[in-house]
Amino acid sequence: MKHLKLLIFFTYLLYLLFFSCQSTDNLESILQYSGKNRNELEKVINHYSQNEEDSIQLKAALFLIEKEYIALKMISWKITTREKSKNRRYQKISTQIESF
Repeated sequence: MKHLKLLIFFTYLLYLLFFSCQSTDNLESILQYSGKNRNELEKVINHYSQNEEDSIQLKAALFLIEKEYIALKMISWKITTREKSKNRRYQKISTQIESF
């Protein structure tokens, strides 16, 4: 059981490193993924794009939007992984019951 926890931990760590190092310079795909929040994100980007003095704030906003996208993808991956695990357990139990 201890080895399984270590394996899960290192898998999660590698996944985290992979997504944190990945370049997501395609802002349009991030905005498409944001769904209902797209308008709000575009308002922030447009607000800080209007004035050159706000270039640091624009960079900060883009940085936060990118990191939010990465975090959401990681959460989505965790949920999918849990669902697959639950389905496997359910199938295993149902197979055992059927063979009874």
